[in-house]
Amino acid sequence: MFWMIFTLIAIIVYGLIFGSFINAVIWRIHQQDVSSSLGLKSKQENNSKNKVSLSIISGRSICPNCLHILSPRDLVPVFSWVILRGKCRYCKTKISWQYPVIEILTAVIFAGYYLFWPYTLIGYGLILFILSLLIVVGFIALAIYDLKWFILPSRIIYTTLIFIIIYRLVLILWQHQVLSSLFNIFWGIIIGGGLFYFIYLISKGKWIGYGDIRLGALIGVLIGGPLDSIIFLFLASLLGSLVSIPLLVFKKYHKDSIIPFGPFLILATFIIQLFGVVIIHFAKNYYLLP
Repeated sequence: MFWMIFTLIAIIVYGLIFGSFINAVIWRIHQQDVSSSLGLKSKQENNSKNKVSLSIISGRSICPNCLHILSPRDLVPVFSWVILRGKCRYCKTKISWQYPVIEILTAVIFAGYYLFWPYTLIGYGLILFILSLLIVVGFIALAIYDLKWFILPSRIIYTTLIFIIIYRLVLILWQHQVLSSLFNIFWGIIIGGGLFYFIYLISKGKWIGYGDIRLGALIGVLIGGPLDSIIFLFLASLLGSLVSIPLLVFKKYHKDSIIPFGPFLILATFIIQLFGVVIIHFAKNYYLLP
């Protein structure tokens, strides 16, 4: 019991740290993309006083407003934001509540994966668990980016795909089911990406974005299987409806507003990955599915 609690606390701490990393990644990628699309040097590159870098790997953490390089005491997830009362230590500009919220959200999801992980946490099961957390980081980054800018960046998608491919390979090595795994991956891509591609074609891109097609195919590789993929799409649609319909009713959005679908796809993925077996068992027993 003590070891479980200690591990859970460690997982939460790692979740907070990776949440901070997600904040940095989405901001840096956005800055890079904006600079690239405008064909201009970024504000950071033009600043001679602060020699900062937008590199995701080597760049130092900075204040988005004054560009001051942050010290370690400014970078403690959640606690630094609380102690500083949501303001930069150096320029006193307000720091968005997005930062602590994403850090806490990532920690909660990490903890949920630990508590409800369907495999054992030894051997292959532990490797799959670690890979799943890395995949979660990519998915959260995609969800936040989509919510803020209605884009699913290729760099995050392809990086996440690498971890998903490794995840599937480890699963194949563990279960020794090469043909069935390839069959499931095939149907996952066809159902996850193919359906969205069809919707994209008939709506000429008005109902769904091209990024959602790639995300659907990406998730299809992860969850695989025709039944899993169908339930995944049903859950994503249900979640999207539960959020969008009240927004339309209360006129927070109108019929022509853009509502990003990526976050709902990703939330449905988390549910399927952790509770897919239970959901499928329920569907087969109560709805006579094959």
